[in-house]
Amino acid sequence: MSEVLFDLRENPDETVDFLRDSKYESALADFPRRRRRAELGYGPDRDPSYRNVGY
Repeated sequence: MSEVLFDLRENPDETVDFLRDSKYESALADFPRRRRRAELGYGPDRDPSYRNVGY
């Protein structure tokens, strides 16, 4: 599943994906699910050293 980021104040029609806009970089870093996903080896900030423990 690809990520998208909408800013309803800037673009209420949700036609612009702000995911790659550097203006939102710090906000994205604060998303708990994104951080956890990275810890588990998924997503754009994934930890390449993560090894599945066989669950």
